[in-house]
Amino acid sequence: MTRIVVGQSLAEHMAKSGDLTPSTVALLDKYGLDGCLDLVANWTAPYVNASIYDELRGVADGSGVSYETLLRVHLFPEFIEVRPAAEPLRFANDR
Repeated sequence: MTRIVVGQSLAEHMAKSGDLTPSTVALLDKYGLDGCLDLVANWTAPYVNASIYDELRGVADGSGVSYETLLRVHLFPEFIEVRPAAEPLRFANDR
């Protein structure tokens, strides 16, 4: 079983374990986890049924957890599956 050392960032742990590609680790270093998950939210939005967003808003309203936090948590599996294509992923304003 792999354990994260106290004080070690998630990005450092995943990079050392080989779970993330170097380009994904670079995105984490540049934007942080929240920024990367926001990128994935924008990237996947055209493919997600609007009812998913409505459901997350309802959960946010009922739980007191922010919608942004819930969206990011639900997108984490998508983020760790990101693999580099010919061109690395970028935020729209980085072009």
